[in-house]
Amino acid sequence: MIKPAFLKAQVAKAKARRRTPPFLRRLVAQAVHATARAHYGEAYSTKCLQAAKALQTALDRFGIGGRLWMGAFCSVEVYATAGHDTWGGFWGAEHHVWFVTSFNELVDLSIAELPRHPKQKRADGIAMPAIWWNDMGAPLTVFRYLPDAVVSTIRFPDQADMDDLAAFEAAVLDRLDTMLATMDVAEVAFGPLLESSDHAQQLHEQGHPWLNRAIRFQDLEIPFPPWITMRTREIREAHEAGRPLPSRLSSDPTLVVRDG
Repeated sequence: MIKPAFLKAQVAKAKARRRTPPFLRRLVAQAVHATARAHYGEAYSTKCLQAAKALQTALDRFGIGGRLWMGAFCSVEVYATAGHDTWGGFWGAEHHVWFVTSFNELVDLSIAELPRHPKQKRADGIAMPAIWWNDMGAPLTVFRYLPDAVVSTIRFPDQADMDDLAAFEAAVLDRLDTMLATMDVAEVAFGPLLESSDHAQQLHEQGHPWLNRAIRFQDLEIPFPPWITMRTREIREAHEAGRPLPSRLSSDPTLVVRDG
């Protein structure tokens, strides 16, 4: 059993340091990831919204708030067979959803499932680590998140999808309660969670297969896709001018209500 006093101390540490402690990261990530694997199976790779929402719900248990964001994502995609590495992700007519804590940490668990996504043309993709990034202002050059709008209200057109999301969130909380009741602190494991540039360097030195190949791709100085370059410049110019950011999301209104 993980003692309430220990959890209370972890929450106090989070609020004092304005950063989610490693134990709470592992705890919540394990609860969400394991439940998503059990609940969605191979379809987990397409459930970025559900994973982000469940993570928000789990962190709420510990008083750590935050918001869901929708936008574009681009990263190096690497494959076991050499010669196929490229840029990939979701942009243009596609979108991705992730979570940003009240401490400005960017969290994305489902991105580690990208090699299983139906859009993949090859079956030998090497997974990037799940992300719990400490500082959104200091990204790696091998991936990029380009926020567009806050997800304020989730509204699927089919009630069955709304019911499924509620059931998934309830299952995550049930698993979290079971973990707290039955596990010791040392048994709570998840990783790696990519946290910072320094951590990426450590994983690279330890031989992480995705980071090794992604950094090799980066060394080729292949530019980001034109859409990503354009959107990056657009975000920077809007920020510098103090203008509202123009949306580049699909006009499809059926998934969520967006609050920009």
